[in-house]
Order: sequence, then C-alpha cells, then structure tokens
Amino acid sequence: MQKLIVGIGLLVVCAGFAKSESSPTHELFLKHNNIIHNTSSNKYLFRIIDDLNENASLKLKGQKIYSNKNLIEVYQHNNYQLLWQSQQNRHTLLSIIEAVYFEGLNPLDYHLDFIRNHVTRYRSKPTRSHSLAVSDIIMTDALLTCAHHLAYGKVHAESKSPRWHDSLTVKTDTLHLSLSKYLSGDSLKQWFQAFPPKQLIYREFKELFARYDSIHKKGGQLDELVYPGFALKIGDTITEVSALKTHLVANAYSSLEINEAFDLQLEEAVKDFQLLNGIEADGIVGEKTYKALNITIAERLDILRVNMERMRWLIKKLPSEYILVNIASFYLHLVNNDSINYYCRVVVGKDHKQTPTFSSQISYLVFNPNWHIPRSIVMEEILPKLPDDKNYLQDRNMILWRGTSPVDPTNINFSKYSTNNFPFTITQKPGIRNALGKVKFMFPNPYMVYLHDTPSKSLFNRSERAFSHGCIRVENPLYLAQLLINDEQNYNMEKIVEIVATKETKTVFLQQRMPLIIIYMTCDDNKADGRISFYKDIYGKDQLVLEALYNGR
Repeated sequence: MQKLIVGIGLLVVCAGFAKSESSPTHELFLKHNNIIHNTSSNKYLFRIIDDLNENASLKLKGQKIYSNKNLIEVYQHNNYQLLWQSQQNRHTLLSIIEAVYFEGLNPLDYHLDFIRNHVTRYRSKPTRSHSLAVSDIIMTDALLTCAHHLAYGKVHAESKSPRWHDSLTVKTDTLHLSLSKYLSGDSLKQWFQAFPPKQLIYREFKELFARYDSIHKKGGQLDELVYPGFALKIGDTITEVSALKTHLVANAYSSLEINEAFDLQLEEAVKDFQLLNGIEADGIVGEKTYKALNITIAERLDILRVNMERMRWLIKKLPSEYILVNIASFYLHLVNNDSINYYCRVVVGKDHKQTPTFSSQISYLVFNPNWHIPRSIVMEEILPKLPDDKNYLQDRNMILWRGTSPVDPTNINFSKYSTNNFPFTITQKPGIRNALGKVKFMFPNPYMVYLHDTPSKSLFNRSERAFSHGCIRVENPLYLAQLLINDEQNYNMEKIVEIVATKETKTVFLQQRMPLIIIYMTCDDNKADGRISFYKDIYGKDQLVLEALYNGR
C-alpha cells in the first residue's frame, strides 16, 4: 500500500491512545455522523484512524500499520463501523492472504500470523471492543496492502529500475471505497479479483510457479551437472550423456530412455531446452547450456517472482493493439486483442548503454532518416579516430557542423580538441551506411531512444543481441512500417520501397498513434509454441527486485 507520510520521521505508537475515551471532539463527530456511539468499537476505530492521520505509523498488537489514504478513507466512508464481523469474510481473508504466495508475494507481509490467530480466537471466546477495533484495522490493512501490491507491485518500479517511465498508466485507487458492500454480501473474493493482472502470461507464470513449487517441496532437485570441459553432441556415447538425460527427465523437460547414447531424441530435447532458455537452439550441450541446466528449482521460483512483479508494474488495462519489446528476450511483438500478429528479433543496448524500460506511443515514421549523432558517441567513438583519418567523416557520409554551418573536416586539426572543447556536431546523411538504416520509428520519451533499421544485419543471427547504444534495432523494419501505415494510409510495400529508393527523407505521421511498451522480462512466453521461456539477466536487474520482494513492508 502506498505510504502517506503525515509527519516527520517514524513514530511507533503502542496500542494505547493518548486521547480520552470521553473526548468531546470525538463524541460530537460520532453524533453528527449518526454513528452508533453506544458501540465502543466505533469510538476506538475513530481514535486509531485519527492517530493514523497524525502519525506516519502505528504499532497495533505488534503489527506495524502505515498511515495511508486508502485505509483512512475506508473507515471514514463507512462511518467508523467494524468491517470484519462476518466469520465467512474472516476465513476468506485468511485464504486470500495465504494464496498470495502463488502470486510471488510473501503472505507474512500481510499480517498472516496475526490473522490466523485472530480467526481461531474469535470463535472460541468473546473479544473486547478495543481489541475488536484494533484487529479490524489490522485485517483491513492486510487486505488493502495486498490488493495494492497485486495491482501496482510491492516494489516501487523506479527505485529498482531507475529508467522506468510509464506514460500510459492511469492509476485509479477508488475500488477500496466499495469494500464494505462486498463484505456485507460475503463476496470478498469477487472484490479482490479486480486487482491481479489479467494478462494470460501472468496466469501462465502463476501456473508454472505452482508446478515448480510442488516439485521443490517434494525435494525434486538434482545434483549439479559438472561441465566436462567439452561440448556434448549427437553421436557421443559417454557417461556424461546419461547424466544429461537423467537431468532433463527429472526436471520434466523430456521423456527419454536413460542410456549413454546422444541420439536424435536427445538432440531434439536439448534444442527444446535451449529454446526455452534463450540459448541458440543448436542441439549442442556447451558451457552455456550446462549453466542453464544447473539453475535450481528455487532459482526458477525467484525468477518467476521477479517477473510477476514486473507484470504488476505494467498498465492494468492494455490497449487492444500495441507493440511490446522485451529487452531481455531480444524480441518485438505486435499484439492485437491478446494475439501476437507479428514478431521479430531486435538488437538492444549494451550493458553500459542499457535500453530503458518505458511506455509511449509511436507518432510518426521517418524514411531515409538523417542521423544526428549523439555527443556521447562522437566523443567516445568518432573523435579519437579523426586526427589520424581526415577522410573518416566523408567516407561514412557524415557532415561536420559548427552551429548551423557545414565545415570541411579536412581543414580541421582535430588533435587539439577533446570532450571539453569540441565545438562541432556531426550528422550522417541517408544512405546504405547510415546507422539508422532506411526508417526510424519515433515516439516521445526522455531518453532519446527510438526504433530503427540498421545496416548491421548479421547481429540479428546472434542468440544474445545487446550491441546498440540504447536504441532498438529492428530486424524487418520496412515490414513493420507497412503494418503500421498500410491500413490507414495505403502505404503498401511497393510504395514504401519507392520512397526508400529516392534516398530523400520523408516523414509519415500516423493517423492513430501506436502504443509502445518496452519491458525487461527474464521469462516470457515462447513465440514458437507459447510455453514459458527463461532468458539471461543481461543487465543484472533481477537481484535488486528480488531483494526488495523479500524485504518486509
């Protein structure tokens, strides 16, 4: 639940309250709002909520309650009445909190032990009014916090993914005001179902999490496979092959006859495993494949936890059509009504030039674009070469500018310039050597990042494709351009090819902007058959999110 800091610092208050039980202010408020003030629990509820309004947090029966507007508004909206008097609702709450384990969250973050004890104790003996009020607030805090974490994530996205920027999300925190209606009808589960992500991939994550968790709890984990120092391949007949087969079968990747022969069936099983783990599917078991084979069930569970959390960072209601780029899988998808209409490979930023995660909308395309080369690239990659090669810029169709005037680079002594005093800018004209290729796709964002073509086509054949300076290179950009503008503006491929052939820059605005979401997911659905695939954490982001998930509230 988002924290509302009301005071300075963290004030921990015991269950007692400083205000007198007969406070005139409280009595007048209760009477004015027609609250049944002969019920002592209502008075205690008012006082606790009043204290939360004034303090950053309270500690009630050992449970830390943070001041937040949703919790306060729920009781204000319901005239400070007890919400949890129904036994069915209390049991439903307990089952909800226990089940969030399979959402990748920790039930202990939501007062699980207290609620278990309270549900049992409530049946066995009467509870005092003060205790009822305190318990009521603890249960409401557990539910609202859990609901908020499922809707928007427990981890603050920008704190663990600093370049995360989502311009499509509009948060509507009003569902909590309808809580009492569902509680009065004993339909709490129906209310709660509105919060978790609705995307199919999220449900698939949950199902796979439950499957791995079952294996893990039964002790289903094999000893580490030791890389023999050489790759295994079809035709090999050695004991290492038997160990490999045993490992694949035990982890439910394949059903194979266990022997020492590396046969066609094993090769297909290895290719399948490689495909599901973001490895080039060549059927050869090298060091990279061994490393993936040795990822434990517990580690798989943590990867799923992290990526379920990332799904919760996304917008709750996705557009009917949008482009999704997964940095970690190196793929772009054009999605229409939950179906992938098109996908292709992409090249993303290097580790030290990471592609940021954000959402935006593609508004226009530029065919035969000029490239205004970023100063960082000029300083790091171009300037060091200019003193020794006076024709470097001309050979690459680049123009040197001082302000708005072109300058002849052959007349410049570049050796006297450095990062601190370089007064020029550089652009690259359209052509076969232009780094942006034949088209770029433009969308507003604070990072100067865009999708574009590239002359370096060979990089798309690599299994890991992190080579750019942060922009996203698209494998088949002209076809993607056709998909975006053909229906609305009759730009078929023939017309697009004609535009490119002119070598003249042409801008085409989309009549309807295309939503774009750039994410970083280290597991995702495989485009070949829809199964979950795991990918290398190329930017090392998973651990930061995982640590935050394991930390308490």
